[in-house]
Amino acid sequence: MTFLKKYAYSATGFTLFVAALIVQWAILIKGFIKMEDGLIRFNQLGDLIDADIAAAVPLISMGALLGRTTPIQLLFMGIIEVALFAANEYVALDILS
Repeated sequence: MTFLKKYAYSATGFTLFVAALIVQWAILIKGFIKMEDGLIRFNQLGDLIDADIAAAVPLISMGALLGRTTPIQLLFMGIIEVALFAANEYVALDILS
C-alpha cells in the first residue's frame, strides 16, 4: 500500500488502523458463528491465523479505494466484508462439507 507517491503516509496509517481493528473483529465474528453453549471458544494460534487471513480481504479491497475514501468508510467496509467472509467460510466449510 505504500507504493503510491501521493498517498504514501495515509496508506500506511490507514492500513495499520484497519488491520488492527479488523483482526479483533474477525476473532469476534468467527467466535459468534462457532459459539457453543453460549460461550465463544478461542483457539489461540488457529483463530489468530484465521483472523489474519480474514483481515487480508478488506485490505486488498482497500488498495482499489485508496485516496477516494475516508478512514471511517474503510473501517465500515472492512467490518461488512469480514462478516460476509466469515459467513461464507462457515457455509462452505461447515455446512456444505
